[in-house]
Amino acid sequence: MSAGRYVLGVLLLALVAVPLAGGARALRRRLVPGFSGAPARLAEAVCALALLLAVAQLLGTVGALRAGWLALACVLSGGAIAVVLRGGGSGEGAARPAPPAPPAMPALAAAVAAGFLVAFHWLSRSLEVLGRGMADPDTLWYHLPFAARFAQAGWTSRLHFAESEPITTFHPANAELLHAVGMALFGGHDLLSPFVNAGFAALCLLAGWCIGRPRGAGPAAMTGVAVVLLTPIVLQTQPGEAANDAAALAFFLAAAGLLVSGQRRSGALALAAVAAGLALATKLSLVAPVLALALGVVMTAPGRRRAHTVGIWAAALLAAGGFWYLRNLLRVGNPLPWLDLGPLPSPPSPLTDRASFSVAHYFFDAGVWRAQLLPQLDSLGPLWPLLVAAALAGAALGLARGGIARLLGAVALVAVVAYAVTPATAGGPEGNPSLFALNLRFVTPALALGLALLGALPRPGSRAAAWAAPALLLLAAITLAGDGLWPPSSGLVGLGLAAAALTVAAALVRTGRGRRSAALAGGVALLVALAGWPAQQRYAERRYARPGPTLPPPSLWAQRVHGSRIGVVGYLLQYPLYGRDLSNRVDYVGLRGPHGAFRPALSCTRWRGLLRSGGYRYLVVSPVASVALGPPERLPEPRESAWTRSLPGVETVIRLPRSHTSVFRLPPRIGATGCRGSVG
Repeated sequence: MSAGRYVLGVLLLALVAVPLAGGARALRRRLVPGFSGAPARLAEAVCALALLLAVAQLLGTVGALRAGWLALACVLSGGAIAVVLRGGGSGEGAARPAPPAPPAMPALAAAVAAGFLVAFHWLSRSLEVLGRGMADPDTLWYHLPFAARFAQAGWTSRLHFAESEPITTFHPANAELLHAVGMALFGGHDLLSPFVNAGFAALCLLAGWCIGRPRGAGPAAMTGVAVVLLTPIVLQTQPGEAANDAAALAFFLAAAGLLVSGQRRSGALALAAVAAGLALATKLSLVAPVLALALGVVMTAPGRRRAHTVGIWAAALLAAGGFWYLRNLLRVGNPLPWLDLGPLPSPPSPLTDRASFSVAHYFFDAGVWRAQLLPQLDSLGPLWPLLVAAALAGAALGLARGGIARLLGAVALVAVVAYAVTPATAGGPEGNPSLFALNLRFVTPALALGLALLGALPRPGSRAAAWAAPALLLLAAITLAGDGLWPPSSGLVGLGLAAAALTVAAALVRTGRGRRSAALAGGVALLVALAGWPAQQRYAERRYARPGPTLPPPSLWAQRVHGSRIGVVGYLLQYPLYGRDLSNRVDYVGLRGPHGAFRPALSCTRWRGLLRSGGYRYLVVSPVASVALGPPERLPEPRESAWTRSLPGVETVIRLPRSHTSVFRLPPRIGATGCRGSVG
């Protein structure tokens, strides 16, 4: 990236961020004028992200998700909201709530330490990514390919297939859309992507503080959330990567924090519903917890206000969370295409169905628990029994307290049950749930809410309240010991960044208004922009430059390819194929059918026709990866390789015999010559 393009990207980012921040502040002052400190900052963050996502979604429905249109739309929408609502708040919620009791010093010290640990680990791991490129399998499989396609094509309403079956095609994609916004602003470079999840980790901590703040237990509740952010499975998959669990967790906890802070005032209810809708539009595993939260809010509303509450939640939840489900309905005929909903179409996915087992499927299988499931629970840390027991205790304590705490306790317990029956939580071939450890990410909302409640609910001023947070911090430290307290690299820089981030965050939460806050935010933004230039140069030099477990030779080869169309079959580690500046267009080659169906070609002539119509210059072929079939090295060479190799004029660029992976350079003209019969 040239210096001029980098400066332009920074300016475009400012044109997006500043007006939206102004609009978000105006919305917060109108909806919850009594909020201050942490709840006010949480409300403003939710408003700003909701506005940004709404603008990007609407632009993408007409193919206009481009940097210029995005900046213009944010300036107009954010500015208009700030001007129209400049009068400030009025009506219900204008009175300030009683100030919370001051937190106990042991809890405050523990919260500072926990926040520092989270900042240190997440920022250090993000810095590591600048030295190699993002490498999480799901990040390379579909999260960033979706983001890259949004940024390339400008459309959010079209379907993109990233595998042989439409497994992820219909997933909600709010997190991927945020990555696409960063790519569009910086001209096809993903410089911002390694740090997106660190921002969501900060939002998680802020939401946790708000859950405990009314009882003077904000530090203890935040420490409970920090424990989950420091578990091995979270640290392995979220910091520096584009996995969407951190984003979904942040929105879910934000909904809980806004509910607790607003005490059922209309404006706070609306903002909580917006946050819940954003979680719903980010990750499927949040559908059950969000619906449980919505149902609980409605059922516990006073009788005379129940209809009013239903109206607020329905409108805000659908507005913030309905985009991707509406897209599915219009494109497929089913808002939830992966479910068989009677007469509504559901595209077939036989390979996926053979491996999508839930934890409940093995509930009474002692052999699988002993040999497979229990050992994999170490992904939650060596003391996972205490972690789970503490979260369940927090949920139970919430049920015993009554009010909103009872509602949140019930939601945490429902989330645990929903996790147990969710497909793929024990994914893998029958009797071999090899994906159980990885998909323990799906239970983190229940764990985080339960631990936040555990820290928030002891009576203010009691000895238990003073020592709950230190105990949770000790649990976090012991949990971390299983994964190593010191990241492999970038440790010293991470220490400095963590200290700076914690200081700035505390200052912004405390000031939050007027010229001092604006000057502080502006100064920090300027320093980050200046530091970003050498960081992006380092990233450009080292991004996907060395092989690794998820970076095989095709990933390195593609960094030298520019502006080409690349077809893919079986190869799931697709994101590096988009090239250094995301100028390559990558498509999974297959046959599209009605109602979102997608399947591989069954004949050589049909295969050649797909290559011809796609206009591909290169082709990457490997066995169709599926946990139902086994590792690729145990599978035979795909028939597509033979069909392609028999094409006159084709050139083999890379061939990896062990994994049966090949990269081909295709000739300009593709015909049926060389095909043996119609069926391969």
